[in-house]
Amino acid sequence: MPRTDGAEFTIDASDILAEVAEAFAKKRANYLASLSPEQRAAAEAAFAKDEAAALRKCEEDERAYEGELEAVKKATDAYHRQIQADRKAGAIGTLAEVGRPFGLSAVAVGRILDEHGLRERWNVDVEGTPPGMRTPVSAPLFGTRYVRVDGGPLHIVRGVVEGVAVFDPFDAREYWIVAKVQPLLAPHAKPRKK
Repeated sequence: MPRTDGAEFTIDASDILAEVAEAFAKKRANYLASLSPEQRAAAEAAFAKDEAAALRKCEEDERAYEGELEAVKKATDAYHRQIQADRKAGAIGTLAEVGRPFGLSAVAVGRILDEHGLRERWNVDVEGTPPGMRTPVSAPLFGTRYVRVDGGPLHIVRGVVEGVAVFDPFDAREYWIVAKVQPLLAPHAKPRKK
């Protein structure tokens, strides 16, 4: 049964699990062979009871895990719907959307946010990420939308931490809070053409 770890490497533990099961079966058979017939019957009954209890526990754990996954999915969907509602209301937006009232392009807004250090990105798993993987968006060869370092996607922007942006895990995008970035963009506003 191949699985993947956090770094997307495939792990196949079926051989190891088969060896463990075989060794356990041999040890159990040797133990039962060393008992008298009465003791063996009692031990086999105890083993059967323990195995049934362990199986029930596994099934309960699997149901609980499925329930947790469903709850996380519902919470993520609700968060995404709230972000989209806020976006439609104009409370948050992409770089282009927050720059439009000031006559600024997405690139210009990005440069202004970079001047204030609000677009540095790092991996979602901050504790599990070595400090050397923190990469500013302005680094050469990296785009402004989606950054990869050593094959790992980097999503969270500094603005999320500073409270001027929100991150939507549904579409892996950042949306800037209009009320927070307006003071930064207003001095750079272009005069409207009449």
